[in-house]
Amino acid sequence: MIDEERRPLLGGEGQTDNQTDNNKVHSNQTFSDKFRERWPIAKLLIVALMMFISSSAIFPALIQLVRSFACAEYYEQHPHSAIMQSLVSFKNDPVDLCDIDEVERRSASILTFIQIIGSLMATISLFILQPKLRKWGKKTIFLISIAILLFDRVPALFLPIGYPFRSPDDPMPISSTTSFRIFIGLCMLGNSMGSEFVGLFCMRLFVTEASSTGNKTQGLLGIAQMNIISITIGPALTAWLGTLIPFSSSTFLKLFTLFRHTHDDQERQPTLPGPPTHGPIPPVPPAAKIENVSPYLISTITILLTLVIAYILLPADHREDEIEESASDDHTNKTKVREPFYWRLWPRKDIDGKRDWRILKVVLVAMLHMGSAYTINIYITFFGHSFHWGPESVSLILSWLGIARLFSLFIVTPFLIAYLERVVQKPAPIQHLKLEEIKAIAKEAPVDEPPVESASEFRPRETYGSTSEEEEDNTTSHTIRGAVVTWRALVDRSVLKLSWCFDISGWALCAIFTVFGSASLLLLSAAVVALGAPAQAVRQAVDLVIVGDVLARTAEHPHQRIEGETGIEEDQQVAHSNAQADEIYFSLSSIFESTITFIGPIFSTYVYNRTLTTFPAANWLTAVVMYTIAFILHFSIPLHVRSTIRNA
Repeated sequence: MIDEERRPLLGGEGQTDNQTDNNKVHSNQTFSDKFRERWPIAKLLIVALMMFISSSAIFPALIQLVRSFACAEYYEQHPHSAIMQSLVSFKNDPVDLCDIDEVERRSASILTFIQIIGSLMATISLFILQPKLRKWGKKTIFLISIAILLFDRVPALFLPIGYPFRSPDDPMPISSTTSFRIFIGLCMLGNSMGSEFVGLFCMRLFVTEASSTGNKTQGLLGIAQMNIISITIGPALTAWLGTLIPFSSSTFLKLFTLFRHTHDDQERQPTLPGPPTHGPIPPVPPAAKIENVSPYLISTITILLTLVIAYILLPADHREDEIEESASDDHTNKTKVREPFYWRLWPRKDIDGKRDWRILKVVLVAMLHMGSAYTINIYITFFGHSFHWGPESVSLILSWLGIARLFSLFIVTPFLIAYLERVVQKPAPIQHLKLEEIKAIAKEAPVDEPPVESASEFRPRETYGSTSEEEEDNTTSHTIRGAVVTWRALVDRSVLKLSWCFDISGWALCAIFTVFGSASLLLLSAAVVALGAPAQAVRQAVDLVIVGDVLARTAEHPHQRIEGETGIEEDQQVAHSNAQADEIYFSLSSIFESTITFIGPIFSTYVYNRTLTTFPAANWLTAVVMYTIAFILHFSIPLHVRSTIRNA
């Protein structure tokens, strides 16, 4: 071992004063300093919260609106059924008139169709937009993905719904069937950017680029926290405002044509009312709630606010054409052809001549994780069926799950991370450093820094023409920062291990408690599952380190070097490829997440329907198996693979 490796890389006698000064600076930070430090990520989380509220708060209203459209369509096509149904229903209320199997099957199939179309369009949109990301910019794509949601929000305010939600004597500009078909088509158009999938993809990139190694996990956890907050308070707040200030599509139609009607009324002579006529279909009682579209109005206002806030707060990113114009070497820009991101799935040979399969394994783990997460939807459906719980009781389950996840993300996870940061073993180059010193380095280390496990991995190259002091400083800097990246990933992996243990234990308990048929025990098992809420965010943080290491190793392969590159240019190519780790990883993971959104509910529903009467615990055991496979596969993937050629 050489003398430079025996000597402490940081924390020696010559650097003690500097470290003391750094610690004093960090300890004497004022509120404004802390605010400026956290504001770049905080403003992104504000935009993320607005995006999630715009998307998730409308889902209960979407279910109700689709059911109302399906009901009006049914009675328009079968007017004789309205007469028979009104004789059975003494209240003659729209809710009672729509509570028939034909309407329920129609609305369920339409909702499933909208969800499938949204998932497929998300996959197609990501395939199309990812190559345009550097040319158009993340901010532009994010704003487009949010603005396109207005296609199914605004028309819902004007599309009329007929009987039994309005009197059969009221004139309608279009039929209920035509109105329903227009609404379905606009929902498909609104999902052409994959609903929130494209926006979430851009937001993850924004948060990752604004983060360092020290706060990358906090940023990704912040996105998960904003999502849970929107799911917990968004639908309830929208429903409360809709009840407080109800608006109907008839109201908006009258407002839309107010000027024309006012002009016509000035020229029209007053006429006496004719004798009352009663059709064969009984009228709707005046006390019925007619076409309440207030949630869509609130969602429209929220989308417009999101666009304004995102335009102000989101940073402007440098597009590819601007970068190419400012580049000094045009020949290098022409020869570097950007390959499709999905080619990275196929393992390629690294500098040691071996194929690196880690990106493919990372994507498989993400698919298993996302697929097993959809078991919670079957859990809610199972509660409603087995215990005969109505919509109000199901809403209590959703609130219970949301509160449990919020408790896990905001209270349990920070304490867990703080504890693991003290007990997880540090890599060799930073074992002599204190935790505060490591955190200070992590705040300065870029998020795309490759991981390092030993001090001998970065040896200076003699071809660089630098002095020995510069070589030593370069080696020390790379080694320390890379070791901090490895330590941060080890902490995140420990959080992931515990989170998946909670998920596996919770679904195993759910399978056991299903046999007893106790609702309280099943709710308890759901609380255990909720403790695994940080799993997705910390898994993404670890996956970014793995993907960055893979890209760095494949970029160093001699066959992938550009002709005429020097050693420094080659290192710049490695850094450029490693900086693409977040873009490539989130592109792949977002595409497979949207694919699982399409496949997962179909598979879970199939298993649920086939085993509901014979073995209802099958869904929970399926989730246990999928989580277990994901657990084993993920922890078999090394964070970092050392090169044997560099040290030869």
